[in-house]
Amino acid sequence: MKFFVSFTFIFFISLIPVFCNSISQIEAVINLKDGSLSPEIQAKISNSIIEVGKKSLVGKTIKQGESIKNDLEKVVQKIFSELLTGFKVDKVEILISEITVISLTLSPQAPSVKKVYVRLNAEGINPEWNEKLQKDADKLIPKLSGLIMGLPITSSSWAEDIIQKIISTISDIKYTFPGFNVEPEIEFGEETYVKLILKPKEPIIRLVRLKIRSLTIPSLIIDRFKLMLTQHTDLIIGLPIEFFKEKKELLKSEAKRYVESKDTAKKLGILLNIDFILEKDCLIMINIESNKYLLNLRAMINIGADEGSEAEGKAGIIFGNVNEVFYEMKFYPSPISFKHSIGIGKKFSRKIFVALGRNFTDNSYKVWSEIYLSQDIIFRWHENLKDHKKEASLIFKAHEFFNFEGVSNFKDDAWIRFTANM
Repeated sequence: MKFFVSFTFIFFISLIPVFCNSISQIEAVINLKDGSLSPEIQAKISNSIIEVGKKSLVGKTIKQGESIKNDLEKVVQKIFSELLTGFKVDKVEILISEITVISLTLSPQAPSVKKVYVRLNAEGINPEWNEKLQKDADKLIPKLSGLIMGLPITSSSWAEDIIQKIISTISDIKYTFPGFNVEPEIEFGEETYVKLILKPKEPIIRLVRLKIRSLTIPSLIIDRFKLMLTQHTDLIIGLPIEFFKEKKELLKSEAKRYVESKDTAKKLGILLNIDFILEKDCLIMINIESNKYLLNLRAMINIGADEGSEAEGKAGIIFGNVNEVFYEMKFYPSPISFKHSIGIGKKFSRKIFVALGRNFTDNSYKVWSEIYLSQDIIFRWHENLKDHKKEASLIFKAHEFFNFEGVSNFKDDAWIRFTANM
């Protein structure tokens, strides 16, 4: 008798899970009769289905779930027929268990998206960037097409917001446009246009300054090129610093091509070397040289020396980019006199120049060298090989039209020299 009671008790206990286990989880399955949906859109629809299932079924026993299954299938079909405009909900099936599966069969309604294009609208920067960055934007088309292609056009009422949020999180877009907040707008149609609105993020470049130096071109001509480049700096103003760093080489090549393509630049054989320095603003340091000709005109005033004022003109031809042959004339106003020289020079690097000249007026040779400590500081050494008079100077270029230097003759005299570069 005791054995029978124990067996009966164990039997009924084993039946409790069948009738009393509750529904703890919902899963969703989407079946498309035609076409395909991107994984991202499918995931969003699935999440909505799961939310409906959780509110209706989670916490109920399996028996309770079975009792409302048929009615719930009709309710789910009605809900998603209204929500998923552009799709026909053909069938809803619910498989009740601890992990309940809700399955929707959908038929997309024509017409659907057949082509995707990307347009740019960069705010707060030069509009030319829209064209310059379009090639980068076009590289995003395969990614965006995979997200949007095949969607029914009438689904835009619910899909647009979802797609915009997904686009905002795509890492490829953030990598393509660093330093910008990207806000997408979508114009749905068989040809769908995704407009990416680029808004610069702080810090941004608010001011651009130009500093131009040259050894071979007169300052008056340099000033013409400076005007050209000043107009070109509009491309930089307003750019996020993060984006500027990424596009620095592009900006350099754009500026070089812009100047070197001009007729004057072609005739003179102009070559540009450009460097960007970011501080509170952007300083563009440009070294502009000719690989064909050499022409310098300058006037000098010596203060505290036996020599007074003098003017100097130098013209020459450059060959091999580093060698030059030149003629030099010096004019002294008090007393009036001229000195004429010819010479040869060579650049051993961008920072070292050495020259040898013959002065026909006093029948002497001279040698000098210049070492460029920076773009604005030059050490110059000069020696007359006839009387062995030496001179060393440290030159500070304050402007392309003006510099000053401290000079010493290695004996008992030192003075200041001011130079105006024409």
